[in-house]
Amino acid sequence: MRLLKLILLVLFYSSVLAQNKKPEYQIIIDGEIATQADVEFYAKQGRIQSMNKGVTDAQYQELVKRHGAEIGDQMFIMLITLHPEESYLEPRKSQLVDTSAKSQTENFNYKNGDKANNFKVELTDGSHLTLNALKGKVVLINFWATWCAPCIMEFYEMPKLIWQPYKNADFVFLPISIGEPRERVLKGMQKLKADGLDFTSGLDPDKTIFKQFAHGSIPKSIVIDRDGIVQLMTEGNPPGNMEKISNKIKELLDHQ
Repeated sequence: MRLLKLILLVLFYSSVLAQNKKPEYQIIIDGEIATQADVEFYAKQGRIQSMNKGVTDAQYQELVKRHGAEIGDQMFIMLITLHPEESYLEPRKSQLVDTSAKSQTENFNYKNGDKANNFKVELTDGSHLTLNALKGKVVLINFWATWCAPCIMEFYEMPKLIWQPYKNADFVFLPISIGEPRERVLKGMQKLKADGLDFTSGLDPDKTIFKQFAHGSIPKSIVIDRDGIVQLMTEGNPPGNMEKISNKIKELLDHQ
């Protein structure tokens, strides 16, 4: 009986730890399963010819046929092609360029310090919300889509870094799905809910709200202070991005 209780306890905590686990990319280099260390090795040599996140249905079926159960979710596959080893004499510039120095605000229509214009958004629960109604609270707007792997991946970081630390604070998390109908958004959110990621999202099927704030790729996050002033804008999901957002939220909440 004592052994049975111990097994059940281990299974319970294993289930808890499995929730909110951030998905990782399955790296495929020239058709073979690889690691991040392999990517870094070939990048230093200048051997990387192309890199694509996500694969077509046909490519995915070929990978499943070749590798079976080792291949994960189609959304989280990174496909890398190398230059043939004999075809290059000088190192080529890798496509895995460090973009940390690139301005993260160039694809936004606001600058830090600008006042955000009001907008009205319909939520997945059928209610409506305006930005002006959130005055007095710190707001994190997050533009995402169900097909966007980096968007989904950063959601798994939010419980620990965003939702739990500020759940009792004057803070509002406002994700807004762009370019998708309600049914598709709800279906995608059901998969997230199964992993313990339960939230209400805004709907922006024609990208009207998104175009007010930005252009280009997603995810994009905008932190707005209690007075409706833009204080931080980020693009993509680079390492440490969610910690940066969390620190800015804390700073704004602490500043009365």
